[in-house]
Amino acid sequence: MGVFTYFDVETPNRFNNRMSAMGIIHVVDGVTVHEKSYLLNPEVHFDAFNIELTGITPQMIKTAPTLKQIWPEIEPYFVDTIIVAHNATFDLGVLSATLAHYGLGNYGFEYIDTVRLAKKHLKYKRNNLAYICATLGILMDRHHEALSDAKACQELFYYLVERFGFMDDDVQFYRYGSSKRF
Repeated sequence: MGVFTYFDVETPNRFNNRMSAMGIIHVVDGVTVHEKSYLLNPEVHFDAFNIELTGITPQMIKTAPTLKQIWPEIEPYFVDTIIVAHNATFDLGVLSATLAHYGLGNYGFEYIDTVRLAKKHLKYKRNNLAYICATLGILMDRHHEALSDAKACQELFYYLVERFGFMDDDVQFYRYGSSKRF
């Protein structure tokens, strides 16, 4: 079955180079071994738009850890795994930019993008996570809450694989600054 990490981030502002929240679900051979929502202190200002979108305020993250502080705990969920995210290059770009800011390395990630799979198989006019999940009857607790979005992405991925199968070329490779298939 393999090792997968379902992943979503929320950002504090329009620059999308730091994160204020992260949702991670790590699955090994079909068994969830880690599922957690993290509030993170991005150490940057918040835009009103992002506060409205995510519900995360500067007061909420004032005492939250930074990504640098929790990276040793969560790094194993991003190494030797396939990351699955909806609009994955966005989430991986934010993660990579934040890692670079803290000098934590330039990682490469194998990933599957459920937006790409939805476009390939479902051919809906809209491909945002909330629309696709509502159309397919996949429940979302709260859109733009990181763990809720990661769970919805996981369910969407399961639906797509069950219905359309899984191809090796569904897996792509991301390195900060470039995205290519392998």
